Amino acid sequence: MQMTKGILAIGFAVGLGVLSQNANAMTLYTGPHWADSGASYHACNVVNVGLTAITDLQVVLHKFDGSVAATSGVTTLNPGQTLEVVASPSYGGFARCRFYSPTAVGSQLRGNIAVFRWAGTYYETLATEVAR
Repeated sequence: MQMTKGILAIGFAVGLGVLSQNANAMTLYTGPHWADSGASYHACNVVNVGLTAITDLQVVLHKFDGSVAATSGVTTLNPGQTLEVVASPSYGGFARCRFYSPTAVGSQLRGNIAVFRWAGTYYETLATEVAR
């Protein structure tokens, strides 16, 4: 009986996030999207729709193999502020975005990946996906 109570207590604590490294951490991902080197490029876009600054945000654009194509580093995003992280125009292939903050809540951020192409006088959006 004592063993059952201990297992239940641990299960309850894990369910509440008490034993997790950071119960408040927020991570959003996009799926992979294709861009041609030189003709189009990937961009990770994020906005803080919350009422407080996010002081520990990191946006990473990952290549198809998981390596980093571009990163914001750890940065602050004030309420209403946007940030875009782009890969080098010479990178072609699949890429995806990761938005991470150990202290923000998911309702504070909106993010997406977009693939843009320069059409001569404006940027054309070829693809976009909302992060979740």
